[in-house]
Amino acid sequence: KSWVVDIYPGAKIVKKLSTTDSSKKSGVKYSYAFKVEEVLNDENLIIEKVKQKGKKKQIQYNAENYNINFYSSFFQKKFYFLYENNEEDKIFEGNYKFTKTNLKIVGDEDSDTVKVVLQPGEVALRVLVPVDPDHE
Repeated sequence: KSWVVDIYPGAKIVKKLSTTDSSKKSGVKYSYAFKVEEVLNDENLIIEKVKQKGKKKQIQYNAENYNINFYSSFFQKKFYFLYENNEEDKIFEGNYKFTKTNLKIVGDEDSDTVKVVLQPGEVALRVLVPVDPDHE
C-alpha cells in the first residue's frame, strides 16, 4: 500500500500503521521519495518559472522561424502552457487540441481546444489541472 501526501506550508501530517492481527509477528519495510516545491500563486512568477524551467519550442510557419515561443512545464500538479509573441509587427493565432485524461482546462473546463491570439509583445498562459472527482 502507498500514500501520496501533499503537505502545504504550516501543515503537519501523521500516518499511523497498526497491526491487523495482534497474534502475528509484525514488521515493516518502507521506501520513500519526496520533493520540496515552492508554492507560486502570482501569475508573473509562474510565467517566469515556466520560461526558466519549461520546454521551449520556437514557432515555425511555412518553413520560416518566428520570434514566437511556446513553453510547456509541469509543477504544482498543473500543466502550464505559455505562448509568447516577441514579433514587432505580427499577430500570432494558434489552435491547440489536447487529448486529456482526468484533466480540465482552467477557464474552459468542457473544452479540449485552446485558441490563442496574441498581438505583438503579448503573452498568454493556459493551465490544465487534474479533475477532482469529489468536486465534479
